[in-house]
Amino acid sequence: MKRNKGGRPKSSTKTRLSQIRWTIEAAASEFGLDRKTLTSRIKTSDILPGTDGKYSTRDMHVAIAGDLESARIRKTRVECEILERERDLASRLLIRAEDIEPIWEDICASIRQIILHSSLSQVEKEQVLLQLREIKPGEVKPDALPSHE
Repeated sequence: MKRNKGGRPKSSTKTRLSQIRWTIEAAASEFGLDRKTLTSRIKTSDILPGTDGKYSTRDMHVAIAGDLESARIRKTRVECEILERERDLASRLLIRAEDIEPIWEDICASIRQIILHSSLSQVEKEQVLLQLREIKPGEVKPDALPSHE
């Protein structure tokens, strides 16, 4: 007689639990759900019946309780989409300093002309022009940036 690792005799007949198969009606009744609710959850979870037209216990569990791994994947995808949108928004807001410098020089020249031909006193004109010269297009203070909250 053959023996297993524990020294006990091996059984010639293998006992195998038969797998429980569920109809939607039986599972809805057993788990206290409306048939339409369970059907909707099965469809949402992309679960298909077996060739016998029934579902496994695992399929029913996923439909009723949800699939943690799928939920994690969905959450990660949503987080990635949010980060991508934020990155895209930021890339549209940012302009390279070397691209803006020639434009900034033209703007400053126009503003200078307006200041010089204004009714401000000479001292006021010099103060405003000094402040204008201190503005550098590549140096933006963080508190000057718009908030996206």
